Amino acid sequence: MTTPAGWYPDPDGSGGQRYYDGQSWTEHRASAQPAAPPRSGPDGKMIAGIVAAIAVVAVVGIAAIWMTLKSDVGDVTVTRTPPDASGETSVVAAEPETGVEAPTLENQAAGVGQPVRDGNFEFVVTGVERAAVVSDPEFPDLQKAAGGEFLMVKVTVTNVGADPQTFFASFNTLSDGFTEFTSDDEAWIYLGNTLAELNPGDSIDTAVVFDVPVGTEPESIELHDGPFSEGVVVGL
Repeated sequence: MTTPAGWYPDPDGSGGQRYYDGQSWTEHRASAQPAAPPRSGPDGKMIAGIVAAIAVVAVVGIAAIWMTLKSDVGDVTVTRTPPDASGETSVVAAEPETGVEAPTLENQAAGVGQPVRDGNFEFVVTGVERAAVVSDPEFPDLQKAAGGEFLMVKVTVTNVGADPQTFFASFNTLSDGFTEFTSDDEAWIYLGNTLAELNPGDSIDTAVVFDVPVGTEPESIELHDGPFSEGVVVGL
């Protein structure tokens, strides 16, 4: 297995962190973070651990559901039924639901404020914010510090499909024109986000979070409705 892109201990032994782009070490470095002062009360570590566990379980769980329950071949969904008495498995190819407008070049945007579609989701990017630390407004003492700094791409997500579908930020990537950054799922949860099942027509306002080197200028974000979708690029 290849090592995913992200911040790792710098191999030079300095104690800081260095960004690995999935293939090689980049020149982006971050100094060692000072140890956080201990908090009063017994719940801080426990809740932080639960947050991290939820992030991992959510990513693995969604990917597993998509892999085991659905496979898309072009525009046709293939459903496999259990073997019958003869031991044969039937395969039924169903045409996609009607009444859902398919994405076209005309409704794919190049920038902020314009709607784009991927699969059953319509996205509207509304802005970009920077922060050194993220926390849930309801639990301000529970914080996560960035290895570099957090870039939070604010986006409105709407289900334009015919069936309920779950939104999770894990499948989106950010580019500065040179390096592709994966979303920070744990930071996304620290902001107070959870898995959101959207019924047809439902919308949510959220922010996809990326831990990037300080001063990174984002060029574009690639948004996905799921782990295996084609994705759509929006310029920032």
